[in-house]
Parts: sequence; C-alpha cells; structure tokens
Amino acid sequence: MFITTNKKLGFIHIPKCGGSSISSAFRHGEKGPNKNNHQDPWSPWYPCDTHAHYSKIQRANIELPETWFTTVRNPFARYHSWYYYQIAWHKKRINGELKLKTLSVQEMQQQVDLLEDLGIKGTLLNLDDVVAQGVPKQVSKPQYDWISGCPNIEWFKLEEIQKCYKWLAKMGCNVEYSHVKKNPKNLTWQEEFDDEMIEYIQQRYAIDFQKFNYELVL
Repeated sequence: MFITTNKKLGFIHIPKCGGSSISSAFRHGEKGPNKNNHQDPWSPWYPCDTHAHYSKIQRANIELPETWFTTVRNPFARYHSWYYYQIAWHKKRINGELKLKTLSVQEMQQQVDLLEDLGIKGTLLNLDDVVAQGVPKQVSKPQYDWISGCPNIEWFKLEEIQKCYKWLAKMGCNVEYSHVKKNPKNLTWQEEFDDEMIEYIQQRYAIDFQKFNYELVL
C-alpha cells in the first residue's frame, strides 16, 4: 500500500496481482529513487505494511487520499502464480540470490519441501493447513478482503493492465509499466487444473468472481 505525496491517489496492494510492478512504476524502477521523494507530487509514500488491508489504513491517524486504486487478477491465475512464485523465491533466498527475511534457510527449505511434496493440487486442497505451517498466506483470502469498505476505489484487471496506466495518465500521473516478478512455470493454469481444483477455487474465492466480473468455468 502506498499514498502519493500529493494525496491524490492511494494504492492497495493485493498480493499476487501485479502490485510490485505498480510500485516499481511509481518509484521509477524496482529500486528507483522516487520512494518518499517529496519533490515529486506522485512519489509513493508507504504508511504501513506493503499488503495492508484498507481497514488497517482506515484506523491510522493520517490524511487519506482522494481516490484509491488497485489491481485484481483472475483467481485461477492468481493461485497458479502464487504456488510457483513461493517455491522459486524461497529457493533464491536459500541459494543466496536474495536476502533472507524472517525465516532461516532451514525453515525455507522445509516450506519448499512441503509445497513440492503436496504439489500444486495438494497445496490448494490443504491451503489452510499449509498456511498454518508457516507458508506465507498471500492467497489464503479473497482479493476483495483487501478493499472491502474502501470508498472511491477504482480496480483494474491485471489482464488488461494498460487500462490502469491510461487512467493514471488522465489523472496527471505518467508512469511506465514494467513486469518486475516473472515466475518460472512451464504450464498455464488451464493446462494444470482439473475440475476438482477449478471447483474449489470458484467456491473459495466466489466473491472475487462476483465483484470483479471473472467468468466461472464449471
């Protein structure tokens, strides 16, 4: 989540919906100089956790922006991306390509082993148990939970991301899109998911299909 210096925009970062690319665009690069650059009215300022829900910022004693926006994603693609992302990025930290965060190498390896042993389907059907064992809970809740109760919010489908950037340009904010986190996956969700997985996702994230106009498959 970030708020621009001019207080015109606030971005709610729903996990695994392209939010890192949005933040990178506003920073002028993934590690760009524009974070908290108060000379730029469109500089991003981060008042709380990256993936904070609107309800959290609502309780904070700060001036809220005029308009909020967010990006959403097809729930099938979101879970598919998350599974491979979690394994790949854990392995990068285990191998020293990325800095360790709160977990040790041993703890990360245990999580990778759990995800790989269960596989993409087993992880999905046992998602609550997997999260209870410490695996990051990024997709354990519907996307709508992040923006519930938020007034004046615009949402954009990741699959049509250029609509978001055209809207930003109309607002007076010209930023360039770049995809900063690419996952190494060989198959699409359509190729990997069977009917049981599809039905489970449709039930678990039913409100996302409804609120964001994604089509059900079954």
